Amino acid sequence: MNEKLFEKTELTYDQVAWYRQRWFVTATLVLLTPLAALILLTGKTYAEQKQVVYELKEPVTNRLLITCATLIGIALILAIPI
Repeated sequence: MNEKLFEKTELTYDQVAWYRQRWFVTATLVLLTPLAALILLTGKTYAEQKQVVYELKEPVTNRLLITCATLIGIALILAIPI
């Protein structure tokens, strides 16, 4: 994985809470964007590749939060009746 975006940890993926795993954050980003933003704001997010666990660094988290804000903004604009 890219060392600028991910930091290797000593955790196993079983020790990471299921809602902090990359698959869940990705799913909530698509389906429940405010929940994804809450998860990203309240703690660290982890990814696994080749049985090695990586922590998402702050720039990745910030990009995901900007994506959440953009999606929420688009949803609010589309919800305004014309």
